[in-house]
Amino acid sequence: MEPTERFSSRAAYYALYRPGYPQEVVDTLESEAGLSPGATVADIGSGTGISSELFLCRGYAVIGVEPNASMRAEAARRLGGNPAYWSLPGRAEATGLPAASIDLVLCAQSYHWFQPAEARSEFLRILKPQGLVAVLWNLRRTEGSEFHRRIEDLLLRYCPGYANQVRGDTEKAILAIHDLFGTAEVRKRTFRYAQRLDLEGLKGRLLSASYVPLPGDPNHEPLIRELEQIFTDCNSEGRVTLEYDTVLYWARPL
Repeated sequence: MEPTERFSSRAAYYALYRPGYPQEVVDTLESEAGLSPGATVADIGSGTGISSELFLCRGYAVIGVEPNASMRAEAARRLGGNPAYWSLPGRAEATGLPAASIDLVLCAQSYHWFQPAEARSEFLRILKPQGLVAVLWNLRRTEGSEFHRRIEDLLLRYCPGYANQVRGDTEKAILAIHDLFGTAEVRKRTFRYAQRLDLEGLKGRLLSASYVPLPGDPNHEPLIRELEQIFTDCNSEGRVTLEYDTVLYWARPL
């Protein structure tokens, strides 16, 4: 399946159950990179608008660039009433944006899907002089508690594409992040983030991932049964806590 179509059947799950991002992401770009409200952000691979909303709420104009029509439709439902937001059916490698028009290129939970060399060329084209690129991931914790360890084991056993295709691609993209920025000094900050989820929220969060089997797949029902047991064993007052390390990289690419 083409990367641009992987989330067509999961857009509603994604909109409802994917985590947001900590406000410290914007705080850091303002205090340490000189970004200021009123600037124009191109959110590349903007999905259902979760990362766009983070910047809209802080006074930025945001253009969501997203190739998947189902994801764009969810973003329109979420953000369409905000006059500072609009979207395009573009890709990282061909955004459709004018040259030298963007103050910040944002790649939130999306850079590992891009063609790095082509995306870099396009970002350099659309950025204003001294424009910024920020790359952001929520990395789900796989250790540190029985709950996190059991979720990781569940995914490894029932999701054939998880270890290599998705988790592996993200790890490779992080290791090669300097290819995007060229010789520029790359800054990095890590923040803690968490979701408190009831059982339906936990199911929805897993089903929002492109590698988790949907109904009709032979692995779907056994995965859900084991997930329900994990929730029963690990919940506190009807909820579990899914923890993340939110990793932010930024630079002015050269």
